[in-house]
Amino acid sequence: MRLGELMIAAGWAQPAAVEAALERQRTDRRRLGALLVDGGDVALDDVARGLARQRGVPAALERHLSQRDGALAAVVPAGTATALSAIPVAWSRGALGVSLVVCFRDPTPEHVAELARVTGVPVIPAVACETVIAAVLEAAYPELEHPGGAASAAAVGQPDPPDDDASVDVNFDEPSAPMFSLVDLDDRRVQRDHSQTQLVPARTGSLLPPSAPPGPRIVAPPPPSVPGPRGAPPPTLAATLAAIAAASSGDAIADCAIEFARGGWQGAVVLVVREGLAVGHRGFGGHITDASLASLVIPLGQPSMFTAVHDERRPVVGAAPAGGLVQARFLKLFDAFPTAPMALVPVVVRERVINLVFAIAPIGGLAESASALIQIAAAMGDAYQRVIQSAKTR
Repeated sequence: MRLGELMIAAGWAQPAAVEAALERQRTDRRRLGALLVDGGDVALDDVARGLARQRGVPAALERHLSQRDGALAAVVPAGTATALSAIPVAWSRGALGVSLVVCFRDPTPEHVAELARVTGVPVIPAVACETVIAAVLEAAYPELEHPGGAASAAAVGQPDPPDDDASVDVNFDEPSAPMFSLVDLDDRRVQRDHSQTQLVPARTGSLLPPSAPPGPRIVAPPPPSVPGPRGAPPPTLAATLAAIAAASSGDAIADCAIEFARGGWQGAVVLVVREGLAVGHRGFGGHITDASLASLVIPLGQPSMFTAVHDERRPVVGAAPAGGLVQARFLKLFDAFPTAPMALVPVVVRERVINLVFAIAPIGGLAESASALIQIAAAMGDAYQRVIQSAKTR
């Protein structure tokens, strides 16, 4: 979807303002987002959020960039940062190692790959309006001139599309495409922006200290093969359904589902669906840790079993169906079970999918385990609706 259409649909811009900005582009080379901000019609952060939805990467808000680690200017050469219109923000340590969070004007696979090549570390892209990126670049690299969009394109030999061009959408199936992980840009100095994700409050330890250099690659070890407290019997299906029916919060509902899954599967994840993304919320098994859950985001606009289950609102059971790179990267979290059957079940409230429940490697029979998981998902939908109604009547 074009940025103008997206901003109008989200209620961030009026059609007349977008039309006026598009008319200005006939004589002004700035991009649509910058023109909307310049005209006083849209906030910088709303442009960042719109670009984030369009490109499939997180939005770097003004406060994120104002609290960036200034010492990282030494990690990204000035010429590269200026040519790619890219701002290093923070180091991030996740389940799969250390990465550099970078805010781009154009988070294309080519730009992300070029910066990873130059820095020698994995790059996790974010996006912001060119207006704020230009200002931060001038502050971070005052010794250089800062050319316009043409330099960015020349750096990697690619055309530099306007932000209202649908062709800029990130293709997560390209080999050089960014990881599906969404790093929390908020550290202890910056309050989390809940408009971007629906994660639980920030977990400590997900970001390296400011200016810390990348350390050796760190891979979280698998948890013990026997989940749950030692000697504690897993909850029965009947007990779990009763607990979900009595739960008073969304977190409690998800916790009940995960505790039940521990008794019947080798691994499971509950994902929260919001604004075209499936976000990690609860889970266990494989390489799942608090850090990997906090950075797990799956775009539902890219080919994958998650997109299919979300759109069709029907579960998938058995061998994982064919999917794109985003699905392959998710399944690497459970690479200890390469041929194990799985189940992916939607949690639906009033025809809207609000959770996806994934489970892999059943301890018992697949049919029985999947049937129980489907019943759990149905109970979760009923419970969420009850919790929502209860909150409205308070």
